[in-house]
Amino acid sequence: MSNQNDQDPEVASWLRQLYQLAHSDIRWMKEQGWRVVNWALLLYGAVLGIAKFFLPQTAPITFILVDGGILLLAIYYLVDLYLSEVSTRKTTARIEAHIPERARLWEARSHDPNHVLYLGIRLTVVVVSFVLVVVAHLWLACSNVAA
Repeated sequence: MSNQNDQDPEVASWLRQLYQLAHSDIRWMKEQGWRVVNWALLLYGAVLGIAKFFLPQTAPITFILVDGGILLLAIYYLVDLYLSEVSTRKTTARIEAHIPERARLWEARSHDPNHVLYLGIRLTVVVVSFVLVVVAHLWLACSNVAA
């Protein structure tokens, strides 16, 4: 974009709106990431409950495979959301460079600008929960055999 177009009020208005939409999208993606974690935990619990109360004679590997599917779907969706966030942040930075005022309400992050730490935390919660659920399935299977 040229400087002449940057000064056009209509262009500036569109850029501001696109900038606001990008920030709204980033917020939505962050919320979705935590919802994925919540739903994965809920599904792990549901599968564990089904294994314990409704199908105690079923081989534990069946439930472990279901939990593995939940894990893979959660990881895929979390990484996809993260990559979308990164792309939207890059778009936001390009839009911000063309807004005439360029007035920032806050400083840019100097560390972890793409929030890799939050992705790591979400992935850690989902993976550790998976490991704990697998251990619980194996423990249930051992206690069913002993009984």
